[in-house]
Amino acid sequence: LFRSLLREQGFLARVLFAAPQPLPHKQVTMEARAIKPHDDEDLQTYWMLCEKILISPYMGDRNTISDEGRILVKKTEAAEKRHIDYENYIGIEVEENGKYQYIRAYANRTKQYVLRIATIFTLFEGKELIDEVIMMNAIDICVYSLSQWIEYYDKAEKSHSEILLDWLKKQKEIKILKSSINQRAPKLLRNKSNRDAAIENLIDLGFIRIEKIGNSEYVMME
Repeated sequence: LFRSLLREQGFLARVLFAAPQPLPHKQVTMEARAIKPHDDEDLQTYWMLCEKILISPYMGDRNTISDEGRILVKKTEAAEKRHIDYENYIGIEVEENGKYQYIRAYANRTKQYVLRIATIFTLFEGKELIDEVIMMNAIDICVYSLSQWIEYYDKAEKSHSEILLDWLKKQKEIKILKSSINQRAPKLLRNKSNRDAAIENLIDLGFIRIEKIGNSEYVMME
């Protein structure tokens, strides 16, 4: 059950589930019992930090505003180099015989995820720029998440992508309406997010392609 819950999940959900270590035991006392949540100093510090992030309209003079009005947090040169190294690492490991060959779509997404994580770390640390240390910490989380994905992938059980590919091979149609998969395919693929993730992975692996006819999308075997 544990494996089935973690397989095909988003990377951050797995990190939050698997990464934290158990908190050390603290002696229970009458005084500790009497402390209310709003009087806890650690919680007060956390709430103040969250409030500061939420109400701050702009973070640092060295950052910029996009055309959509979003704050773009810049990287230091050292952080940029680390990010480039990570992108190249993923690019190599998703190829044939690479570590992430079978989770190519998920691994490729972490090229952008790592920036989002680094930005969150920068906000919580109150810094103006994503520095090298923050970027490395974000990369560590993404690499850890991918290792967890592989661990719970469990080749003894079929992934959503493999189930979809097997089902497509049994169909007699040359092209299959994408939206019809929700009604016709095995139950696990009737969830839109499962279906779309499986389709994207099979596209990345070169098994299928999407062809648009009018306003409809069709799945085609390669």
